[in-house]
Amino acid sequence: GLESIKQFDRKSCVKESFIFPKHKIFGVTKKTELNLPGTRINCDHTFGEVYLYLSCTDRCLNSTCPLTRNIQYDSCPGQNSNRVYTLADNNYLTFVTKSQGSYHNNYFLCKNNRACITYNKVCDLVDDCGDRSDEEMCTNHFQCNNTGHYIDRTKQCDGVVDCTDQSDECNQLCGGEIIKDIRLKVFSWAIGFLAVTLNAIILSRNTYSLRRCKSSVAFINKILIMLISLGDLLVGLYLLLISMADKYHGIGYCEYKPEWLTSLECSLLGILSTTGSQISLFAMTILSVTRFLGIKNSMRIPGPVRKTTVLKAIAITILAISASVCIGSIPLLETFEDFFVNGMKYDSKIPLFVGLPGKDLHFNVIEKYYGRMKKNTLRWSLINTMIDGMFTHVNKGHLGRRKVDFFGNDGVCLFKYFVKGNDPQAPFVYVVLALNFACFVIITASYVIINFISITSSRQLIQGDGNEMTQKRNAKLQRKISIIITTDFLCWVPFVIICVLHTLEVIDATPWYALFSIIILPINSVINPLLYDDTVSGLIDRAIKRLVPVWNAVSPFRQRITVQNNLGQVDNIGQHLTCTTSGGNIQDTTSEKQPCTSRTRETVQ
Repeated sequence: GLESIKQFDRKSCVKESFIFPKHKIFGVTKKTELNLPGTRINCDHTFGEVYLYLSCTDRCLNSTCPLTRNIQYDSCPGQNSNRVYTLADNNYLTFVTKSQGSYHNNYFLCKNNRACITYNKVCDLVDDCGDRSDEEMCTNHFQCNNTGHYIDRTKQCDGVVDCTDQSDECNQLCGGEIIKDIRLKVFSWAIGFLAVTLNAIILSRNTYSLRRCKSSVAFINKILIMLISLGDLLVGLYLLLISMADKYHGIGYCEYKPEWLTSLECSLLGILSTTGSQISLFAMTILSVTRFLGIKNSMRIPGPVRKTTVLKAIAITILAISASVCIGSIPLLETFEDFFVNGMKYDSKIPLFVGLPGKDLHFNVIEKYYGRMKKNTLRWSLINTMIDGMFTHVNKGHLGRRKVDFFGNDGVCLFKYFVKGNDPQAPFVYVVLALNFACFVIITASYVIINFISITSSRQLIQGDGNEMTQKRNAKLQRKISIIITTDFLCWVPFVIICVLHTLEVIDATPWYALFSIIILPINSVINPLLYDDTVSGLIDRAIKRLVPVWNAVSPFRQRITVQNNLGQVDNIGQHLTCTTSGGNIQDTTSEKQPCTSRTRETVQ
């Protein structure tokens, strides 16, 4: 209502007299004077006599007047002892009441003809007539299916359950499935399948070839690439599992939603998604720093794989995985439940708590029962104890209480990135976002420097009439680095900006959880296998080379197609070494098949 009132000023309001019915009632000379808007408005936010006056003067866009029955002389028996009988429109006998020296007939006649109520009790979300006739023609409410109670229409499909049977959220207008958009369903299956398949290939191939690494740098690089693939594989597995859950529950998810959001499965999916994305990000950060240091220390000859090299790789692996698991599991620790628990679910037979009430609703109930208390002193453990004390010993064990944890903020069970400033979980989310953004800055800065060195080297080769193959390799290296920087930028920077705008309450990004959990954040899990390792690109290249002769054979009248090994020539930055001549030019060589012949050599990645 207040939002609509802001649109009006004195010039847009008009005065009008109102009386119902519009009959000449003998003795009634005074009508109700109203100040009404000059245009029609949405009346779903108004109640009582305001709603009645607006709808009955045709000021509502989609609401009809609830006044349809004329008051007869025998209506509402036993009420209004001060009634005065009079003639209406010289046609029928009615009654009016006298108040402050004038006669009035501003009453609503219930359908049962046994009760008359004042206008302020019409369309007020309460069945005052006893037969619901004072609410049945109103458009400002939603009626719960099981109890018949009325709630404000603005509470329908607002994501909060207000009816005990969830009919306000599970109906034709809303409800739906875990993944509502059919396009997101397709992307979830596709990205999940590709991420699992491609990264499984890289993991298996690199695990098999790990023993053949001759240098310590190549060994560490391969371990980091395997860590990236492991994280991306977990993200792909999360997408497949959430797609399976969406397929299993289907349109019945809405009624099962409270159970799903408080389930162990949802929490595990949240941990899986968070752990996978963090492992991948941490490994990419360490790998970028390793590549940068390899360029910086290009005059040093990499040593062979020693015991210390293996211990270093194990330490990096344990550190990356442990940090990622901690970020994913800290919100579920009971020690921090006052920061991360968003609400409680109770058995549907306990009508005192509907939906997933948070601390505020619990405080209101407890205060009504126990009396005044300090809100900031209520911990979840104390809340549970005090709620138990409100029930008898028999019912206490049937509350069916379950926690809505950090990952239960949405059906996709994603890390709760979108928080408001007053959210107790905000500091933790801010720290994780800042950490991830710092990783992105480090990755970007490292590859910018590597790219600059590669460009400088290419220019020296051109000026010195250097090796053409090395120039091409450097150019492809630069393109690959540009893609790495661009994809990371498009993934994290817009995401961080949206999180900040949501925190500042500039936008509400909550409905975008599914989009970010299915496309924006996991897309790198498919791109990374093509950027950080040449295994997949080599398989694709060999498949294309096999298909080309077949295509030429079945298409004799078409121009013959020749394919150059472009993908194969783009050497994996992390698996190959380059030699640096005295002039600083980069020459193409590998760490395994063609050893460096000059005295100094460097690792490109």
